[in-house]
Amino acid sequence: MNHKLTVKFWGTRGAFPYYKESHQYLGGDTSAIEIRFNNDRIFIDGGSGLNYPEESDRDEILLLSHCHLDHVIGLPYFLTKKKKGTVSIVSGKSNSEKSIEHKLKTIFGNVAFPVTLEIIHAHIDYKYIDVGEWMQQGSWLISVHPLNHPGEATGFRLRHRDDSREIVYLVDHEHGSALDDQLVDFADSADLLIWDGCYNDDDLEAVRGFGHSSWEQGLRFQDQSGCRKLAITGHAVKRDDQEAHSIESNLDPAKAFLARDRQIFCCD
Repeated sequence: MNHKLTVKFWGTRGAFPYYKESHQYLGGDTSAIEIRFNNDRIFIDGGSGLNYPEESDRDEILLLSHCHLDHVIGLPYFLTKKKKGTVSIVSGKSNSEKSIEHKLKTIFGNVAFPVTLEIIHAHIDYKYIDVGEWMQQGSWLISVHPLNHPGEATGFRLRHRDDSREIVYLVDHEHGSALDDQLVDFADSADLLIWDGCYNDDDLEAVRGFGHSSWEQGLRFQDQSGCRKLAITGHAVKRDDQEAHSIESNLDPAKAFLARDRQIFCCD
């Protein structure tokens, strides 16, 4: 039997949702991805795109790369739709004392959002993975690697326990540190690499320290790491339809594509 492994990009923008008429092609929602293997599913990041997946009363797994608003703004509504089931929020162990749980409780349940996530849905479980280890969570095997991003961020490599195909998620990483070579090894020969293509190469000098990569760096990284397919998330507020089409014209569709909101990619 050919078991189907799919990735649905619910949100691919960065910073905040953006819905101008000139920016419709990529969509306007922020980072959220759903990965399915048959009837099992797992989410990566909780941006505004997390508003749209179908409701479920079963246990859910959310891999959270970091707590910037564009990656967590969809969490409250996602939890509001749940009546039963535990939501496991999984990330890498922090180098500081401020865990994902601590950061989320600073964002939700404070001045800007006075209700905690636990008031919305009581059954939330926080899990942390050490670098170099694999954790099994539900039906999924997950490993982590730190990224170069202000305030810390985590990259993920994962696969279903019944399938050998692997997906790597490196969104919100800036090149130029010792992590670069480590990430090439971390992503080695993955079946799908999901990449932060926030900028063009020409932008990089002006945005040094912002914590993001270019789509051209993604192509070079793919060559270095040997990943079979590259999904470039726009992750840029200002990337309009014209620029998106220009980027696509420079991609070999057999190797890479520019991910769009609600797009489904089937790993074969």
